[in-house]
Amino acid sequence: MPGWTYQRVPPTLQQHPSTNVWRSSQTTVYKEQGLQLTEEKEFERSVRQGSSLLPLVYVLALESAREDKENQTITGIKAREGDERRNDRVRQAHNGPNQYKEIQGEIEEDDRTEKKQRTEPRRKEETSINKPNTKPPGGKNFHSPQQQDTPHKTIMSGQSIIFKEESAHEDSIWSCAFGRNERDPSGSETVVTGSIDDYVKVWKWQDERLELRHTLEGHQLGVVSVDINSDGSLAASSSLDSHVRIWDLDSGKMAKSIDAGPVDAYTIAFSPDSRFLASGSHTGKINLFGVDTGRKESSMDTRGKFTLSLAYSPDGKFIASGALDGIVNVFDIRTGKLIHTLEGHAMPIRSLCFSPDSQLLITASDDCQIKIYDVQHANLAGTLSGHGSWVLSVDFCADNTHFVSGSSDKTVKIWNAGTRQCVHTFHDHMDQVWGVKYNPSGSKIVSVSDDRNIHMYDCPL
Repeated sequence: MPGWTYQRVPPTLQQHPSTNVWRSSQTTVYKEQGLQLTEEKEFERSVRQGSSLLPLVYVLALESAREDKENQTITGIKAREGDERRNDRVRQAHNGPNQYKEIQGEIEEDDRTEKKQRTEPRRKEETSINKPNTKPPGGKNFHSPQQQDTPHKTIMSGQSIIFKEESAHEDSIWSCAFGRNERDPSGSETVVTGSIDDYVKVWKWQDERLELRHTLEGHQLGVVSVDINSDGSLAASSSLDSHVRIWDLDSGKMAKSIDAGPVDAYTIAFSPDSRFLASGSHTGKINLFGVDTGRKESSMDTRGKFTLSLAYSPDGKFIASGALDGIVNVFDIRTGKLIHTLEGHAMPIRSLCFSPDSQLLITASDDCQIKIYDVQHANLAGTLSGHGSWVLSVDFCADNTHFVSGSSDKTVKIWNAGTRQCVHTFHDHMDQVWGVKYNPSGSKIVSVSDDRNIHMYDCPL
């Protein structure tokens, strides 16, 4: 397992009713196969990445972590901000669900430097982007020495990546959303990001630049998912603290806080009419919360595993969910009945999305594949391979032809759904890409990553 400190459980600790959690007056520890886990942030990472801890100790461990964090009594070994060696161990242990390995010793700086030097020529050969006047990945500037100390970088026209916000959060960025406030006469667009640092940030995208508008505080653990409603006035976020929060994007104030209960808040999605907020749970249920009331209005039961991903069809007729066991379920929203069960994947479904005309469903999985389904007939229309690791996020373009994907292989790819071909690959991130989103018009893409950076891409139609 990645980046944890291992030691045997002391006899003075009292075993919790669950065989996998121990409590003491000083700290909370998480146990797997006789080992003690003492890093809270690394536990959050394990939940996000789908370790075998997830179904066994998720409820009790999250309750313990939240209680200890609120009382400020978590001791253990805390991961230092910007600890690159810890992040490298996490990446090396990133072998797939239930297959984490113990990393022995420290990774020296010269080893990382050697690895970057070895992989850089290969990346340059693979990419079709000409990058004059740039440093190797991880460099601080793109054009001039004057840019070295600025937190963001603008890339001149003629290149596909047009803007890069470096160190946008203090830790890994797990989710993003891209929308437009219909009431804003300036026509500016909004990007919302959620991170393991517990914060949600709201950015204004205008004049080819990102400007931080709000830093939203309130979550007690890492933010797993964010979304923006159809008119761009509200954002929603869900966290490992089991709370869903709704935010007013104009004021930056919290409009509603929903305590979904232990493990009943994971990936979230606004309904097309903005009346409901759907959330997946570890029991496999899809819960629908009223945006105005904050109450659970209804639920749909997949009778399956942990629901990792959700998507509404743009026409408002269907909702699809992806589970930890690779099963995709499609429900009729009006009747609440399950109409399709798709079993094309054998590993967790990290993300899915409908085409703008609601006719196609795109699914992304840890099996490194992307699948395209005909929604009406539940037929598999195509299987796309190209990523070298887990496919973590997908989103459809407004042109109803192209879609984008982000992966643990650190790349962002643009695909043509008609020809089933990859039309472009971006190699700009230095770590796994957790989220990708088109803007409403389909002309821009935002991507977020474990490298803590936000990238903006120009994708003219």
